[in-house]
Amino acid sequence: DEMRSALSQAPAAPRAAFAGPGPLPWSLGLPGPTRAPLEIPDSPQELDVFLAGPGARSGPGVGVLTDPAAVADLCRGKSDFAELEPMDRAARAGERVDIAAPRGKDRGVPAQAHLARSLAAWFSEAREDSHGRALPVARTEDPQTRLRYTRAQVQAVVAFA
Repeated sequence: DEMRSALSQAPAAPRAAFAGPGPLPWSLGLPGPTRAPLEIPDSPQELDVFLAGPGARSGPGVGVLTDPAAVADLCRGKSDFAELEPMDRAARAGERVDIAAPRGKDRGVPAQAHLARSLAAWFSEAREDSHGRALPVARTEDPQTRLRYTRAQVQAVVAFA
């Protein structure tokens, strides 16, 4: 509830250079396809997303957590899905962290914590069809809960990473 109230009270951030609809910014140096940029589909907001660490900015559907001790507490017992790094240690070390808390009917699902760079790399991978062929569409789902991020949330995480 404290995170959700922080999200609703967060001031709007200035628009990021790539805040509009469109492809992910491969120019950030994130791993990505060498073919055409991927489309970022939009979806209803299923997650409240909070960023913590240097350079964190609030925006549509994204809040900022500034207390490192509180962030480490929220991350206790969680590991990054890609690097398997303990997230409370990463938060205390000042790493850029994404915390995603389910909303609505999925509120019983625990919040997830990710290193922003791992999540941005995940978003930069193309979805696949049922035959394993890459589609020109970016991933937008949380790698653990499969709940979806909105287009603005994906762009905020990628810019933050």
